[in-house]
Amino acid sequence: MRISEIIGLEVGDVADRHRVRGRIVLEKHSTKSKRSRTVAVSKQAVKHLQEYLDSLPARPGPREPLFPSQTKPRRPMTSTNAIMILKRMFLAAGVENTSSHSLRRTHANTLRRNGVDLKVIQDQLGHSSLAVTERYFEVDPVEAQRAVEQLRF
Repeated sequence: MRISEIIGLEVGDVADRHRVRGRIVLEKHSTKSKRSRTVAVSKQAVKHLQEYLDSLPARPGPREPLFPSQTKPRRPMTSTNAIMILKRMFLAAGVENTSSHSLRRTHANTLRRNGVDLKVIQDQLGHSSLAVTERYFEVDPVEAQRAVEQLRF
């Protein structure tokens, strides 16, 4: 998901009665493409989201922001604050020269390297065109060498 889609989530978008679901439905008003889409959530992400919800001091209602602003708790966190949090996490992990968008590119490339259908990757990224998705892909030198080694002449 895009950072703007993540910070726009409400508790009810990810959980029923504070139990996290394995799918998030993004309504068209909250996506860049202005098209609704369903995003699958990994079991690991469900676990972390559940731990996050369980750690909150009060149980927020379904229409409250999943990631609220620290200064205005009834409002969602701003994209600037979310990006700053990610930058601090990247630095703490020793990862340099990266951004929130790098995570989308890494996600797309990891799926492709693992043989996931390009249309599935396109859908996960929320792209209306496969051509846009293809711009995310990088040529991995190890993968290129492996491809050449498959030639039998």
